[in-house]
Amino acid sequence: MAGSSRLSCEDPKMRRVNVARAADFADGDLRQVRIVGTMDGAGDGAIMLAFIDGQFYATGASCSHYSAPLAEGVAAKDKMHVVCPWHNAAFDIRTGQPVRGSGLEAIPTYQVSVEDGNVIVQVPYVMDDFVAPAMSQRDPADERVFVVLGGGAAGVAAADALRQEGYKGRILLITEEKHLPYDRPVLSKNLGKAYDPASLSLRDEAYFKKHEIEVKCAARVKKLDAGQKTVHLEGEVLKYDAALVATGAKPRPLPINGFDLPGVLALRTPEDAQQIAAACQPGKKVAVLGSSFIGMELASTLRRRGCDVVVLGMEQVPFERVLGNRLGEALKVAEKCGKTSLLFLSLLFLSLEGKGCNWKLYFT
Repeated sequence: MAGSSRLSCEDPKMRRVNVARAADFADGDLRQVRIVGTMDGAGDGAIMLAFIDGQFYATGASCSHYSAPLAEGVAAKDKMHVVCPWHNAAFDIRTGQPVRGSGLEAIPTYQVSVEDGNVIVQVPYVMDDFVAPAMSQRDPADERVFVVLGGGAAGVAAADALRQEGYKGRILLITEEKHLPYDRPVLSKNLGKAYDPASLSLRDEAYFKKHEIEVKCAARVKKLDAGQKTVHLEGEVLKYDAALVATGAKPRPLPINGFDLPGVLALRTPEDAQQIAAACQPGKKVAVLGSSFIGMELASTLRRRGCDVVVLGMEQVPFERVLGNRLGEALKVAEKCGKTSLLFLSLLFLSLEGKGCNWKLYFT
């Protein structure tokens, strides 16, 4: 915790705060420091203080994705980035700009000095957790067209990056979904969010309008002609100068009899999540096919809803292919303690049979 140093500051909206002793830091250290309010109206806040290659840097304390504490992350000093401990978003500790991953907003940066062995940080009276990244505006004289195919996090990040890097031509983001780009990974963790897709939006309509990023929803691309540089939609052909395909992936249907029966559901969209929530009421027996991130997250979500859940996987332990056997075994034990049944027997699914609420799944 740090209190105000009560030293004068040229900017009346700023204050200087003594946050630490310089000698207490080793190279690569990241620490979160609370900034307390003062009687003259300065508000509370928090910063991350980093010591890299003999120099101190101060930024906002939280990742702009899910507000994870950045001080628990990693300092990539070769690139002067701090990497979020949760989802690998990265921010430049000199500018606060997002440089990778799911953090779309920038984090604030603060002036730092070392005086008589004390680390002094200059912070505003009102501290914001996040700040808007620096963006260029479209120039009507720039006739270039950049098309982004896909309305997920990657598509939005690409459109943002273009404006952040100074691109002033037309940006057109095309998505087949009827929603503005949204945070899809939330769906497996919180089915209830699917009933309010706007609450999942990565950017709102006002943001796209302000930065002149055109979003075309409910538009299905029939053809991309790279030679002619055209995108073919239903009843429309668009010319472009550059295109990025960021359509993501869809769930793989199991190549077995019965997988298309009613009650056999996949998860990708808010509408899918609504169907799953309606079908999986408390007390229902649910089989989740797939033992990686989406399957295991959904199993945990359904268990919290009061469902009797069994996870069927083609691996020996969950996450085996991405995290390895040792960590997968630990997660398997933890999931069993949460009363989710797990079968990891290198299963080969053969067929599904049933109707109504009665189902049989055959596997070897």
